[in-house]
Amino acid sequence: MVSLIGAIVTGLVVGGTYRFIRSGGRSAGMTPTMVVAVVGAVIGRFAGKAMFENSRVLHLLLAVVGATIAMAIYRAVSED
Repeated sequence: MVSLIGAIVTGLVVGGTYRFIRSGGRSAGMTPTMVVAVVGAVIGRFAGKAMFENSRVLHLLLAVVGATIAMAIYRAVSED
C-alpha cells in the first residue's frame, strides 16, 4: 500500500514538473498530464519492485523513469 502511495506521489511530482517546464504552447490539461504520469510511475515502481526486491532507491528511480517515458509517449501521440 505504501509503495502504491509513493508511486502516485512520484507521478504527481513528475507530472507537475512536466507542466511547469512545458507550460507554453498547446499542451494537455493538468488532469491528463497527472493521470499519465501517475500511471507511468505506478508501472515503473512495480517493474522496479519485480526486478530489484529490496532496493527502495531503484524503485523510486524506476517510478520516475516510468512516469517520464509515459509523458514522452503521451506527448508524441497527442501532438498534431
